Amino acid sequence: MSLPTAELVDGVAADLGVTFHPDFREYLLKASNLCVGSIEPVCLVPEDAHNSFQSVLQHARNMGVPPDLLPICEDNSDFYVMDERGVV
Repeated sequence: MSLPTAELVDGVAADLGVTFHPDFREYLLKASNLCVGSIEPVCLVPEDAHNSFQSVLQHARNMGVPPDLLPICEDNSDFYVMDERGVV
């Protein structure tokens, strides 16, 4: 799996109307192609991946995760989220 470009990361944020915390943006750019064990944090590439940020975000919103929290990982319909301060 490849890493997204800065333009893609910024474009996805703009398209979805969200702001990525600098730490999350750095993760997307430098490490979102890695997987450790069975926990798979979100990725942007490929867009149709089961852990794509877009699909995890939509599922999180449907499950009631409020708009001020961004899901960074989904585990069996449980979500790890990050707030605007970068707190997980």
